[in-house]
Amino acid sequence: MSEKTFRLGTKEIAALIAGTLLALAAMAISDPLVFFPCFGGSWMAFVVLCILNKGARLWRFVLAVIITVFLSFVAWRAYHAAQRNDSVLRAVLRFVTTTSPSPTDELRQFRDQIIESSSADSGAKLSALHSKASESAKDEEAATKREKEILQHEPLSLDSLEKARQQNEKKLEAERQQAELAKQEQEINREKQQKAFQKDFAAREQRFAAPFIPCVDYAVTALYEMLQSISPEPIISDFPGSRPSIYNSVLFKDGRFIDGEHIIRVGAHKEWEFHVVTSGNSPMMGGLHKYFGFEIRAGTASMGIGNQYRQYGNWNPANSDLRISCGAEGKDLYSEKCSFSEYQKPIQAALRQLIQSCYNHCRLTRNPTPLSPTPNTGASPH
Repeated sequence: MSEKTFRLGTKEIAALIAGTLLALAAMAISDPLVFFPCFGGSWMAFVVLCILNKGARLWRFVLAVIITVFLSFVAWRAYHAAQRNDSVLRAVLRFVTTTSPSPTDELRQFRDQIIESSSADSGAKLSALHSKASESAKDEEAATKREKEILQHEPLSLDSLEKARQQNEKKLEAERQQAELAKQEQEINREKQQKAFQKDFAAREQRFAAPFIPCVDYAVTALYEMLQSISPEPIISDFPGSRPSIYNSVLFKDGRFIDGEHIIRVGAHKEWEFHVVTSGNSPMMGGLHKYFGFEIRAGTASMGIGNQYRQYGNWNPANSDLRISCGAEGKDLYSEKCSFSEYQKPIQAALRQLIQSCYNHCRLTRNPTPLSPTPNTGASPH
């Protein structure tokens, strides 16, 4: 075989397989007594592979060094991660080995360390509870055994009666501790379920809001641009930033819509004050159907964006249409159903009808009206 080739024979393949299996076994077990022998055996197998191979010495040496450095780094990281996990449990359970005059106070300290520990996950907390429950069960068994011995073998006297009473108190205290630990386990399980529910709930709410985001943002920006195109006066709004948008507003947070309100106003005209409102977007608590609520109100008129389901079933954009409407004084002025990809023209038409309703009640003139001497401090001209 040429000195410049690096081929694997039967022995080298066997060493490679052995090293790989030992490395995988070590990674699956955090016990140091098993971890280090397996990882050491894996390293030796790979080094033997480099020695047995007939390839170029330089490449074999370089490969052995790389394998040594890599496996040492992996072993160091894996072992220290396991040690950090164990240190959490040791810190939580340290009080078990200490003496305390009051078992009730001891149990209270245990509860505080376990329940309020933010660094330990639910599995670590449950493991600590099971360890403490096992200790309490042993205490109860020892106290029961000692009480029986006193009753059966010691003569009746005040001293023997007192000893039996003390053992009975220890047994009852151990039983109380076990009952308390069972309650704490239930609390941890409820906390675990609540976190899982909240995570799933947030994901469902974000999925529901996602198709409405571009529609609502377009309605806000389109209204602003329409008013700018016809108004000789500055447009006032309390939206954050230089241009009204739902992003960073009180209407939208963490990927979903929340109940809130902003204003967009033409100059000082109260009749031309548009209230941008999200309302009725309560969390979807187990129901199949949830309805979106968004309105732009001005005087007695309002423009709205909602959704309607095509058929009974779970929420998804393919099973729902947008309903864009405008009304005033109890009358429908405009109503159109459209898909989530064809919302721009219906929104423009509804906003046009809303602006027309405002103009019918209060016509804008080409001469600007002076701004109110006490404007809304939260609003800013755009």
